[in-house]
Amino acid sequence: MTQYNKKYKKSSDSSVIKNNYSSQEIPLNEYIFTTETRGNGATSIKFEYTKTLNFLHSRGYRAFNNELICIVDNIAKVVSREDIFKFLLNHIEYTFKDDSITNAFYKDGESLIIKKEGLLLGIKEAEREPLRDDASNCFIAYKNGVVKTSKSKIEILKYSELECFVWEEQIIDRNFEFISYYDISPNVYDKCLRNSTNNSDHFKSVISAIGYLVHNYKDQRLTKAIIINDENLEEENERGGSGKGLIVKAISKVRPVLIINGKNADPINDRFFLQGVTQRTCVISIDDPKRNMNFESYFSYLTEGMTVEEKHKKSKFIPFKYSPKFSFTTNYTVKGDSSSHRRRRFDIFINGYYSSEHTPDKDFGHEFFEDWDKSEWNKFDFFIAKCAQTFLKKGLVSYDSHELKLKKLRNETSADFYDLMENHYNQHKIQYSFSEVRAKLVSTYGNKYEFVNKDYKLISRWISMYANYKGFGLVTDRKSEGIWFWFVIDKND
Repeated sequence: MTQYNKKYKKSSDSSVIKNNYSSQEIPLNEYIFTTETRGNGATSIKFEYTKTLNFLHSRGYRAFNNELICIVDNIAKVVSREDIFKFLLNHIEYTFKDDSITNAFYKDGESLIIKKEGLLLGIKEAEREPLRDDASNCFIAYKNGVVKTSKSKIEILKYSELECFVWEEQIIDRNFEFISYYDISPNVYDKCLRNSTNNSDHFKSVISAIGYLVHNYKDQRLTKAIIINDENLEEENERGGSGKGLIVKAISKVRPVLIINGKNADPINDRFFLQGVTQRTCVISIDDPKRNMNFESYFSYLTEGMTVEEKHKKSKFIPFKYSPKFSFTTNYTVKGDSSSHRRRRFDIFINGYYSSEHTPDKDFGHEFFEDWDKSEWNKFDFFIAKCAQTFLKKGLVSYDSHELKLKKLRNETSADFYDLMENHYNQHKIQYSFSEVRAKLVSTYGNKYEFVNKDYKLISRWISMYANYKGFGLVTDRKSEGIWFWFVIDKND
């Protein structure tokens, strides 16, 4: 058996073989087959596992988390069995220009690569990890390099300097250029967010949440979903056009975002709920979830790795450190005020400056993202880097105005309950019974509140929330006729 026949004679250089048809020197490691001359003079061609694997490895093919990838110059893309088959076929056709070899590959290659997968199971694991943010730095890939943002500075790294690989689909198709802070001030997206927030503290809270979602480092101590809502929304009113969607859209311009229709989202009963999520997805955005969405059904996705099932495909597990973060853009209140809820959510609110009649596009006279020139895009990219820097410096910045606290209370309980407490039960050091408040709510506002009689603890939870909002202490006392409560302003009352 020999590695060549009369058409492929060995060169004086043992590392190459000369193709007599093209007078081109071909490296030995590009010969992924052997030939054998039979007794009748016929030549058989056989493609070999080891030679083919070594050749694929030399061209950057690797496995990573149960996916096949190809890494060239530190840039990686996911490939399929069909992609590898076509790559090898093109190599054979271009390099050897011999129909007999091509035909042999069609016969053997389909079995080795497409049908049985045995060859591809031998592809070795990637020696390097993909580029991923760490606790102190945020990395965003552009055409001309990777922008590294830390607490103290923003810099750009060359791809050749990286000790990791970058996913091709995460590289933004534009260049990043440094500009001064003074040049970024006219950025229209910055202006839009300032219009949508009440003051500098409110603005800082929103951009810290944007920075958190852009920063794809996963920390088990901080597993919050970002919930984006309207500040002035009442539970019974649905309001769109305020600009909430522009926050998610902005993030999608620098990170891979999967948007899921919230009306159809069912993480408990739909096994294909995460269809489309990959280990390159940075954010899952639940857009416009159902009223009274069960936020607890998302808890495990926030704190653990996730199994992704797709129709007619093998399921795949994404470890926690590679799993995406979550955001919810909603026209309704996402209810839940327990410690478990508070550990897993961070709410940001947009004020009423914009509406369906007065949109950001009308305000600025152009369509956001679609009508921007190179200069505006560069200002936007620098602004996003500043958002990431804000999060790295300060974490998620809370913002709670009096109006916002009232909104949360009214939506977590009910507007009628709040009015009832304000009108009849807001005096301190006066004893009231829980049953009296329960009965008064039903008698005053009708049978729609009959549900409070089925859950006797509900009114006590609501009254506790009301006390927290007012800044009152809450004291309870069990008597023969039931449980009583009263409010105190300080511990000496």
